[in-house]
Amino acid sequence: LTDTGRNQYVVLVDGKPLRGKVTPPSGRSAVELVSGPPRGEHTVTLYKLTEPLVGEATLHGFILDKYGEALPTPARSERRIEIIGDSISTGYGNEGNDPSCGFSPETENHFVTYGARAARELGAELVTLAWSGRGVFSNRGSTTETETMSVLWERTLPSDAASAFDFKAPAPSAVVINLGTNDFAPEVKDTTPFGPAFDALFASVRGRYPEAHIFITLGPLLRDDATRPSYTEAKTVLTSLVEKKTAGGYKLVDFFEFGRVRSDEGLGCDWHPTEKTHRRMAGELLGALRSELGW
Repeated sequence: LTDTGRNQYVVLVDGKPLRGKVTPPSGRSAVELVSGPPRGEHTVTLYKLTEPLVGEATLHGFILDKYGEALPTPARSERRIEIIGDSISTGYGNEGNDPSCGFSPETENHFVTYGARAARELGAELVTLAWSGRGVFSNRGSTTETETMSVLWERTLPSDAASAFDFKAPAPSAVVINLGTNDFAPEVKDTTPFGPAFDALFASVRGRYPEAHIFITLGPLLRDDATRPSYTEAKTVLTSLVEKKTAGGYKLVDFFEFGRVRSDEGLGCDWHPTEKTHRRMAGELLGALRSELGW
């Protein structure tokens, strides 16, 4: 593969992590994934733990030793989940010790995020489209990073505007939109565009996936404080949007919110959810998926 030298991976053999994290060197190289497995059939997975902020990776192929044989790809699961999110969904800082640490590839682990845990429990395929700091209409008020997840989710490579995804792959059964935290960041002075922007994103997702059940969610970090009732404002917008869609005849849309981060769960880097919080969130998402899709 070709890598930036910063991305982190875990190797799974038959669904179980084999060893600690793998960080390939910068450039193109061959990286040993498995050595000396027992004779028989095995599924080997190279699972990327880090987000596009860390850089792109190109997988050129796999090399087998003289005793190995590539078998046909197993049948794909009929259960498919797509998550459109931000740093919460990427796993930013979920392996950090406390809020004092900043971003690093070493403390970001998507494998233990709420989405990944829920998908494994359900035997579902998961695609997570997420980038830290991005929102629906604003990326924490940035004037330089202006492309939001409303734009990036339709790309194959988010940093490449020409890489439009063709949407020919099997559509997801469920789409979880977990955005809004960065739109209500302190740097964003005017949040009134949030509602229309989220409505437009919903329309785009529904247009691409007309039969998917869309879950509009409220993440666990927004709070009301003396400067702005961010939690209340975001919840009001999202619940109102779902109510209008339902009243207008949409049947495959629901709102649910993840519980707020609890004191006993601690906080990861830059005040992000810890692995403990992600584990609890996975249970909440599982409940919604099972209830609405019968999984």
